[in-house]
Amino acid sequence: MRRNQAILDIIRRKRYAEFRERDYQKITERLCRLFAKQKNNL
Repeated sequence: MRRNQAILDIIRRKRYAEFRERDYQKITERLCRLFAKQKNNL
């Protein structure tokens, strides 16, 4: 039982890491777009 819990924790962390990575990519894309807009305005 305890071992199953550990495995579930690992899976959960892995999924969370992947989710965070995707979020990070979206955020960086948005920032890049914002900077591009600001450069065009200058």
